[in-house]
Amino acid sequence: MINRRGIGIIVLGGSLVALSANVAWAQVAMERLTALKGMAERVKTFVQRMPESRRNMFSSGALNLINLAERWDQIEPHLRRATPGLGRIGPVASALNGHEQAAAIEIMAPKQVSNLSADVSSSRLAGFTQSETSTAWCGNNVVVGFNDSGSFLETAPLSGIGLSFNGIASSTNKGGSFTDLGFLNPGPVITDFLAGDPSLGCSDANTFYYASIFVRATTSDISVSKSFDGGQTFGDPVSAISKDGVTHFLEKAWIAVDPTNLSRIYVTYTDFDDSGNLCGVDPVSGLSVSRTAIELVRSTDGGTSWGTPVVIDEVCGSAFVHGSQVAVGPGGEVYVAWEAFADSGAREIDIRKSTDSGATFGALLKVDNVICAGTCDLLQGGFRTGFEFPTLAVDRSGKATNGSV
Repeated sequence: MINRRGIGIIVLGGSLVALSANVAWAQVAMERLTALKGMAERVKTFVQRMPESRRNMFSSGALNLINLAERWDQIEPHLRRATPGLGRIGPVASALNGHEQAAAIEIMAPKQVSNLSADVSSSRLAGFTQSETSTAWCGNNVVVGFNDSGSFLETAPLSGIGLSFNGIASSTNKGGSFTDLGFLNPGPVITDFLAGDPSLGCSDANTFYYASIFVRATTSDISVSKSFDGGQTFGDPVSAISKDGVTHFLEKAWIAVDPTNLSRIYVTYTDFDDSGNLCGVDPVSGLSVSRTAIELVRSTDGGTSWGTPVVIDEVCGSAFVHGSQVAVGPGGEVYVAWEAFADSGAREIDIRKSTDSGATFGALLKVDNVICAGTCDLLQGGFRTGFEFPTLAVDRSGKATNGSV
């Protein structure tokens, strides 16, 4: 039996049965469907104000949410017929053998992380996606987060919790084998929706953090969920940043833990801002001029509370910034890198550094120009070629290359 904050579940023959889904489901379903419909309308209205080129900037987690909003009329009837019992909990790969050389080969070989046994039957409704993986590794424990349409179907029929589009899997033997743990706990508010774009970090073998898009009844948030048992269970999501859901959409979060102070956590994200507060109103159309910003928030108490946002970079109009990552160096220095897109179509990777624990940042530095793959247009099937989001790491080995970025 696994405890997910009031959700009792039991594994029978490798399948998950939710004990909390009871005869009250019909009443709860209507309340949830009403909230989902309101959220879908809000997202759809926000997106319709954007030109098509700007919509293509969103990550797959956000695009899944947009797809849900735009296809709500087709999806809602299926959700009304949804039944509990969809689940994916069970061991996936065999453990390592005892021979050191064989163990090394086993570790290096690909491992299946998620259990697909319950996904195929629901693929037509769910869109069948498991994507945008993120991994954290401390001690013997490895935790993997990913977008997962199966998690949406698992949580939709359950009473007393929100919705989750986030999957999670863990290993207790350094990646030798993984167990699919099903959905990330969305908390007790049925109008809350963990909408994907996972980023994971850890401070020790027991303490793991999971950041996500978090859509609430009236706000757009980035959440952080915390585990104290090596990623086996996570507490309710906490909003690291929350903004008006009518004029803001927050996505593409990234999380990092400070090795010099394990209670200090950093999260960066993109704010798609349609409020007009900074960029004003277009005199011709009368519409707000869009702002796009890379921002950072910080917790100094292990994710319990979060400070006010620090703007790393922001632009108005058709130019935009996106795809940030944050990393912390051996001396606690904080680096944030992202991709910047100019009005002309030129693009570059930029970076800023903080030496005061993220309170302030130094001058913006260009890492390099970017030449996108192909023609920068969508490929057949809708695959995008025009995004080269940076990946950032800092050497903390203590050797000659210590501090290299």
